[in-house]
Amino acid sequence: MLYNAAFAIEEGRLQKEDVERALQNLMTVLFLLGFFDGATLKGPFGRLGSQDVCTKEHHGLALKGIVFLKNDEKFLPLNKNDVPSLAIIGSSAKSQLLGGYLGRTHWFDNYYFYTEKPIYHFGHGLSYTYYTYKLFSAPSRLSLLRFIKSGAGKRELY
Repeated sequence: MLYNAAFAIEEGRLQKEDVERALQNLMTVLFLLGFFDGATLKGPFGRLGSQDVCTKEHHGLALKGIVFLKNDEKFLPLNKNDVPSLAIIGSSAKSQLLGGYLGRTHWFDNYYFYTEKPIYHFGHGLSYTYYTYKLFSAPSRLSLLRFIKSGAGKRELY
């Protein structure tokens, strides 16, 4: 999605203002979490890892949160007897954290199939490309945001 934002704006399918608003929201959250305070490992969220988010409890909550909209034709769930093969391609193919912050994926993680048996192995007709994309210029100031440290590292948003 990130790679196609500039193209979508050029085609008029996405407004630059929407991207800027999304970036402002993202930066607000990062500021409030103390991401730019220097030694982030010393902050309250600095040592979060898979042991904190990959628990059975979280997995169960994620399964409960899955919603399929308009499945009138009963297309989903797919029946492996009706669909001989299905490719899921791209950096999000096996991503548990689709919200990002994962960086680039390894080329090996880009090609998955529902049977988890690759039809094409890397080097046999498939290539991995590092995409280049341009970021929009950030606003010169976040006029509505003012961060004040208060108490035990808490932040308030004005």
